[in-house]
Amino acid sequence: NTAIHRKTVLFLVFQISVVVIVSLAIAIIPLVNNLEDFFVNGLYYNPIVRLFIGFPNKEEHFKIISQYYGRMRKRPLKWQLINKMVDDMFSQDYGVVRKKELGD
Repeated sequence: NTAIHRKTVLFLVFQISVVVIVSLAIAIIPLVNNLEDFFVNGLYYNPIVRLFIGFPNKEEHFKIISQYYGRMRKRPLKWQLINKMVDDMFSQDYGVVRKKELGD
């Protein structure tokens, strides 16, 4: 009787541990900077910046960035590169452009 009880308790502890580990992974993995290309769909900018209206995705950013920088080879851009290029588009006298990531 105690062997069955011990087995049941161990099974429940295992199940709870699995649920906690999976929950933590789901919560933490999207926050890893190297994985932001998989989880970020667009950026929201301060409304003062009228160049980026709405929640532009990578394609919209590419159109605007290529107009600013001139001819660019069409290739998938990473969000880190997009952020740097957008920051370089604006004068540093007024600080960087504030933006917020939008996930799935």
